[in-house]
Amino acid sequence: MAVFFTASQDAQAITTAVDLLFCTVAADKPVTLWGLDIANTTDLGDANEEVLKIGIYTGVTGGGSGTALTENCTWDVPGTTAGAAWVGQATASTGGTLRKTIYWNVRQAGPAWVAIHELATVRCNAANDPIAFRLLAAPADSITLSYEVIWSEV
Repeated sequence: MAVFFTASQDAQAITTAVDLLFCTVAADKPVTLWGLDIANTTDLGDANEEVLKIGIYTGVTGGGSGTALTENCTWDVPGTTAGAAWVGQATASTGGTLRKTIYWNVRQAGPAWVAIHELATVRCNAANDPIAFRLLAAPADSITLSYEVIWSEV
């Protein structure tokens, strides 16, 4: 049975197109992405409501210069460590293969994307990492976001 992990970024001001999350995968621990929770704390009630596009890419170039995040195991499994290393709010990566596009309304709090196993999972291993959750365009104005990614290792 798979072990699930989370990594979260809290209260980051976003003004440009950046990698919200950037991940490298250990050679012996491929990952399956299961979801992205996201919320903002500054555009609530904003008359300039907007929908942002977030692309999940594998095999990207560059990026990854963000703040290291703490990976958390969702189960109490002694000795379990994550084989994926995540950073938050990295410089925008380039290239890669687009695996999924998420359309997120800035007024929505909660899951922006939850994978359905048979249809929409994104799998990655060391041969096609790094993974980036890339904001595809800058927001209309500065917004402060908090977000969390959920994945499992197989």
